[in-house]
Amino acid sequence: SIIVVIATAALAWLWTTPHTLEAEVLAHIRAEPEHLAATGPESPVKVASVLHALGAQLKGDPGEIRHAGICDIRRRPSVHLVLAGRLGPVTVLLLPGETVSERAHFQRDGFQGLLIPVGNGAAAIVGLPGEPLGSIEARLPPAFTG
Repeated sequence: SIIVVIATAALAWLWTTPHTLEAEVLAHIRAEPEHLAATGPESPVKVASVLHALGAQLKGDPGEIRHAGICDIRRRPSVHLVLAGRLGPVTVLLLPGETVSERAHFQRDGFQGLLIPVGNGAAAIVGLPGEPLGSIEARLPPAFTG
């Protein structure tokens, strides 16, 4: 019975322990592979509608957007964009209400990414290893209006 109690406590702890934002972002991308396969281009009206719905905006030219939608990450609505990158699709997630203290680079599970603090939230830019994510960040600095 002691083993059952320990196992139950361990499972409960794992179930309720929040994952890192990096892990949540990657899990979300892997859970929706159809978005990475989108060939686009997405309608500018749809892109504007998705951004507006969450008080988000892109201040630059993102290039070809192949997918635009709203999804939940950490039980919060987020903007999910897929852009045409040089090496393959690049996912941009605009995460209102998320806190990222400083710009951080990660590489894991066949992806590389950036987590970026953005006003009242954060952004994640994720692509294949070798994709120039910094140039994508520079050409479309995200912002939140609310």
